[in-house]
Amino acid sequence: MNARKKHIAAFHKYTVRSIADHVFEFGAGWDLCSALARHTLGVRKQTMVDLNRLALTWQINHVLNYISDEKISHLKDLENLGISYLAPFDARCTGLPDSSVDLICSTNTLEQIPSVDAPEEARGKFGYRR
Repeated sequence: MNARKKHIAAFHKYTVRSIADHVFEFGAGWDLCSALARHTLGVRKQTMVDLNRLALTWQINHVLNYISDEKISHLKDLENLGISYLAPFDARCTGLPDSSVDLICSTNTLEQIPSVDAPEEARGKFGYRR
């Protein structure tokens, strides 16, 4: 959860609002832990994307078991939690209107960026390979 705390702290550093209205996260992962944690904090709208469809209902419910009484039967049920899960999805082409997102985050960013788009400095400094 340390990364989630860093995301929230970064959000608070650049805004006076207490919570984001709309969060966009690329690299959603298997269990959508970040989105579910933000949901319990009161974030009402989240767009979660990933290059591949990785999210699994049972893993999401495993996380929910620890933080909420809510459960889902299908990935589409995430909409009831204010979470839009899109995968496979290219985060370079969101189609979202300008200024419609309050917080953009990713916990494991470099693995989400195709090598042709990664800056040369990042490839060398972080041992980035694709």
